[in-house]
Amino acid sequence: MGTPGHALADRTFEVLDVNGDGALSFSELASGILMLFGELVEERLHALFLERWDGKGEGLSAEGLRTFFDTAVRLHSLSGARSAQIMRKLEQESQRRRVRYDEVREALLG
Repeated sequence: MGTPGHALADRTFEVLDVNGDGALSFSELASGILMLFGELVEERLHALFLERWDGKGEGLSAEGLRTFFDTAVRLHSLSGARSAQIMRKLEQESQRRRVRYDEVREALLG
């Protein structure tokens, strides 16, 4: 008979093991971590966004957006290729206007 901690661990594993193969894939583990810590990730993302905001308008300028992504790559191991892809998408969608936080959050966190 296991302890209550073991029961919780077993149940958590069952929930995370989406395909029921008895092993956690990276995507299953990452999804679980995002569910548990998603709010913390979003808080840090918002704080980073505000650090790069120049106080003008309602979003980041093109330069602020580049600085934001440079910092995100260094801090959060976001691959350079993925970062460049997201940045191009945001720049195209913004059409020379400032990029709002909700747009950045959606592009990064979905």
